[in-house]
Amino acid sequence: MRTPNAAVAQLLKLSPQDLDNIKRSIQSEAAPGWFAELSIELQSADYMLAMLMYDQTPKIWSPVTPPVQPAKYDPQAPIELGPVLFSIEHPLPANLLNHLSPILASIVKKLWWVLGEVFSLNGVKTQIQPTDFSQLLLDVENTAIIADDGTAYGIHPYEQLDEGWLWSVVNWAAYWLSDYITDKLHYPPHLWPWKPAPFNTQNASVIPLGAGKSQIKIAVFGDWGSGQAVPAQLLTQIMSNKPDYLIHLGDVYYAGTSDLDVLDYGEETRNLLDVLHAAGVPDHTCFTLNSNHEMYGGARGYYAALADPLFSLQKGSSYFALQFGGWTIFALDSAYYATKMFMNGVIPGAPNAQFQWVHTTVQQQNISPDKIMLMTHHNGLTEGWTGKPIAQTGLWQQASAALNGNPAYWYWGHVHNGIVYTPQAATGITRPRCLGHAALPFGNAWNLQALVPQQVEYYSHTPGPVAPFVLNGFAILTISQNATVQEAFYELGNPNAVH
Repeated sequence: MRTPNAAVAQLLKLSPQDLDNIKRSIQSEAAPGWFAELSIELQSADYMLAMLMYDQTPKIWSPVTPPVQPAKYDPQAPIELGPVLFSIEHPLPANLLNHLSPILASIVKKLWWVLGEVFSLNGVKTQIQPTDFSQLLLDVENTAIIADDGTAYGIHPYEQLDEGWLWSVVNWAAYWLSDYITDKLHYPPHLWPWKPAPFNTQNASVIPLGAGKSQIKIAVFGDWGSGQAVPAQLLTQIMSNKPDYLIHLGDVYYAGTSDLDVLDYGEETRNLLDVLHAAGVPDHTCFTLNSNHEMYGGARGYYAALADPLFSLQKGSSYFALQFGGWTIFALDSAYYATKMFMNGVIPGAPNAQFQWVHTTVQQQNISPDKIMLMTHHNGLTEGWTGKPIAQTGLWQQASAALNGNPAYWYWGHVHNGIVYTPQAATGITRPRCLGHAALPFGNAWNLQALVPQQVEYYSHTPGPVAPFVLNGFAILTISQNATVQEAFYELGNPNAVH
């Protein structure tokens, strides 16, 4: 148990009136902007989860009427946010607080109550009844329910009803509501331990790779930082392919916390750095992107991890470019300014430092879009929900504006699946690839089958050793000096490429 420091103890002075001031200030000041957008996403996701429960046989739904679609409904809202509204309307599970000191547990419970009150005050409430939610937990105790996008609703680690995900919400609230708390309660900023890391606008650079080599291999994988057996096994398989470099597309769970955080601390060390070092991955060969889960920890753990020798080529920057064989790989930070609880990726336009750097680099080096590979954490395409066509996200237009055109390849994570889209799924030019399936449990995204082969060349659906889950995976890119590119997509345990 970590001993609380003086700054944390100071927060115990929150009175009921203080909490009410925080609640009302967030309501009045945040509602016109990000809070209103987030409310739409959470209500939409809550409805999707309710419909999933309603569609089960027998139904997990006690009301006489079916779930009501919200007036402002976003059909592309991530269903994985489905349990959030229900969760913040109820106390945190006691077992989540057991490892905290009494002081920290008290603070977290107060923060959780404030968050729930803010949503309630704005009329943003769950449709799911407590008895139905309890029944859902019972129904998935042994076998997860698989949504149409492959999302696995179960109670075990990293399934969508895992109580551990609540730490993502707690950390998000602690970091991103901190300005309201320090401002309204007149706490000096240094007394509040949760302050987001500033966006690093220095040291972004173009990095030449593979000096003297005729070709290089790059392993690409995303959403890998769970710290469990699967990512370690996957890394062993990756290293058996003898890659020259490794690129992680982001996500360390639950909130990518730093060693100095006061809640679920040290995740970036345990679930990213320690696993890479234990596998003997050489220093100066790795790159990692910022993500929504790292942003739930204020990006402090993420930027601290970049100081490790594994990531020395990255020079502490969350965005950079790699060059070899006539190709430029732009790896960009779509997370720091992301919206809707950091779920929707954003690459801000001018005068944002990242945009300016990309735009300048493309112009000064006269880089053609057809010789660009783009890597981000967030997705450039919607996955293609049942009955809904694949569509470009807002991130697509932002990235194209920065790059002066559509890239030849685009690799992203965020969506927990492995999908090789055809160029026809997007612009007819770009080859989009989703590689967010390196660690977390997911099932057969049965909605994707209807998109094969016109819009989807391949998606991960090989049954794993435990039903109803499918195999995790990664990709290996082989780039030659003559500018040829070979892609190979692998599944865990199979030494042969599956696509």
